[in-house]
Amino acid sequence: MVEFSPDSEAFRSDRAGIFRALRDEAPVYRSPDGSFIALSRYDDVTTAARNWDTFSSALLGEHPGLELMNLVDPTAHTDLRSNISRAFSPQRVLDLEPEIRAIARSLIAELRSNGSGDLIRQFTRPLTTRVMGTLLGFSDEQVTLCQSLTDAAMYEDPDVTAFVPLIQELVSDHRASPTDDLTSALLGLGDDGGEALSESAILAFCFGAILGNNCTTMNSLSNGIWLAADHPEQWRELAEDPSLLPEAFEEMMRCEPPTHSSQRVTAEDVELYGETIPAGTLILLLWGAASLDERAFDAPERFDIHRRGDQHLALGWGTHFCIGAALARLEARVAFEELVTAFPRVSVLGAPERLPSPWQWGFTSLDVAFAG
Repeated sequence: MVEFSPDSEAFRSDRAGIFRALRDEAPVYRSPDGSFIALSRYDDVTTAARNWDTFSSALLGEHPGLELMNLVDPTAHTDLRSNISRAFSPQRVLDLEPEIRAIARSLIAELRSNGSGDLIRQFTRPLTTRVMGTLLGFSDEQVTLCQSLTDAAMYEDPDVTAFVPLIQELVSDHRASPTDDLTSALLGLGDDGGEALSESAILAFCFGAILGNNCTTMNSLSNGIWLAADHPEQWRELAEDPSLLPEAFEEMMRCEPPTHSSQRVTAEDVELYGETIPAGTLILLLWGAASLDERAFDAPERFDIHRRGDQHLALGWGTHFCIGAALARLEARVAFEELVTAFPRVSVLGAPERLPSPWQWGFTSLDVAFAG
């Protein structure tokens, strides 16, 4: 019997094999303790993600005092997301490119001086942390605390309450002294006659943005660097033609998505593969398993930077598609442009250790040697 236990050594050593067994042998996987059912086939996962009225986020419950977007369904979700998007606009994301590039170049300069380094500790972690600090307007001290909180969150189910004092301080600082950053823009919604955001919605969004960038985007970059470095001919091709990078990053996320799953609850009985899933059942949508489904992708376990990868599920699907997707893609494009330009050849040193996490898929360290 196949068992899905994402923080186990068995899963970390054979993730693709376990996902394959789930899709083939247990497409409606029931956990041994009966606490959840997991869906792993591409069509099943995307169908559930689209059908919010049957596979509900709101039925997951509420967080007292916080309006978390992942705990609401339309139309409340649509209205909240649209309002936040007025401040977290495409132009605000694009305006970050010079700062992202400057941060990436400064970190690469340090790596170049040594000829090798741990790309988690010396590149992806500080890059994403400093980008989020710039976006939200954290002080240096707040950036440091934010990083320690997100480091801890990757090893267990994230605790929103651990972040609340930090975000409350951030909001208080910006209410007293507004600046040209996202936190001030969120606080200013309503000044133009539109709908203002509640403080609980601002706190909840900032929490999601921090985790999404400092954990998920960080691990997307780390996984992508490992994949490309493990296929040196493809790394060299990216160095020779950086225009391939946007599509290459989509393939990186398809092959090695940074999160294992998202949760839903069935609002009614569901029939699937001759089985009845009762109303009120906790459902895990296994993004990683679905993105490796041979029913949806040709030779899905093969990494190929020329594959069109925009149908992957690493950024979610449907109503809850990642609101920070544009930022994640921008950070990745800039980071890889700078890396492949500085280091046309790379090699992984030793066997990287996978992160033992119930929700994140990444590395604890990634030692790489560089050649210009």
